[in-house]
Amino acid sequence: MTDIRYAFRMLLKSPGFSIIAIITLALGIGANSAIFSVIDSVLLRPLAFPQPNELAMLWSAPGNGAGRETQSFPDYEDFRAQAKSFQALTCYVGASTVLSTSGDPIELDGLAATSDIFSVLKVSPMLGRAFTQADDNSEARVVIFTYEAWQRYFNGDPNILGRQVRLALTPYTVIGILPRGFQFPIGVRSEYLTPIRPLVASALKSRGSHFLRILGRLHPGVTIGAVRARRQEDLTQALGNNMGAHLHQLAMGSDDRPVVPNWEPKSISNETTFEEDTRDRELLVKTIRRLAESVGRRLRRDNYRARKVTLKVRLEPFETHTRQVSLKRPVDTDEEIIRLALSLFDQFSLERRIRLIGVGTGDIVRPGEEPMQLGLFDEPRKDSVIDRTVDAIRDRFGEDLIQRGGTRKR
Repeated sequence: MTDIRYAFRMLLKSPGFSIIAIITLALGIGANSAIFSVIDSVLLRPLAFPQPNELAMLWSAPGNGAGRETQSFPDYEDFRAQAKSFQALTCYVGASTVLSTSGDPIELDGLAATSDIFSVLKVSPMLGRAFTQADDNSEARVVIFTYEAWQRYFNGDPNILGRQVRLALTPYTVIGILPRGFQFPIGVRSEYLTPIRPLVASALKSRGSHFLRILGRLHPGVTIGAVRARRQEDLTQALGNNMGAHLHQLAMGSDDRPVVPNWEPKSISNETTFEEDTRDRELLVKTIRRLAESVGRRLRRDNYRARKVTLKVRLEPFETHTRQVSLKRPVDTDEEIIRLALSLFDQFSLERRIRLIGVGTGDIVRPGEEPMQLGLFDEPRKDSVIDRTVDAIRDRFGEDLIQRGGTRKR
């Protein structure tokens, strides 16, 4: 006791030092407690799901091989169709919404996922039902709440199933309540689950929209190393040892090919994928004109001319056709490329919907590399001079200042 009283007297003699020391100790103890809590829940304790060692995340590798990237929904569908090492795969994305109540609105954090999330995590709602494939493939507005959200916001109402609630002013039907203590992703606040399609329907067809995380459950006894080896094995079986191994290295972000400067292109092209498959001739013609203008502008910008014009058409589901015309005299004008592309388009029937269309030029030469002899009654074309003038105006004042008839945006 004497030592304790002496310590307190010394602290009282230097109050500034005492306050700094107490604050430092408090921050140190608090920070260490927080870090240990995170490490304990994420690293030391097993995940709160059956057979957690079978769970694995699937990521894409950037071009430099460093870091991880999320996936697109078409990527997820490809993985699900081809992944033989997984029992099930699901994709998900974080979400947030506002729950309308009789009082103040309540902001909620949650998750949008495919129906496979329940088979991947091996979790079932304690009340009601899980999502089904019908919910995945429709605009169904259904929601499953966590046990904690059910208790906090609905007072554990036993008649909650089938009830209509408003999330972001949109009516949703409550179809289930998750078990008590359910938390996914680990360490992230999540109070509800909804199907992914109604939330981001417009982005599900785009392979370039990388915003989804993919989680899978491996077959018993399968390891991560076996999965990686399987991917390379599939490639070598389909493409041969050399090409399969090469593509696997590229997929892992490894490419030892030298960079060759001043590479001369063999072709210049542009293409577009429609949000929905279409047979609208007016839309298709406008798209061809716009793509042809883009290709012509690139030819003139890099001082090239083309002796071939190609039209590429991809029909539903993934059937691709091309038509090509060879020219005696190379071209670089929009008018010529548009005329030739449209003449190739006339060879296609519109009995089936078109998913992708592209305009390309090949057999590229620079002016002067191949002599062009004018006929007796031919005159030098002025279209190229006009197009280059238009290019210069667009470069200075913007793309939309001058537009060719038939390609104007509405």
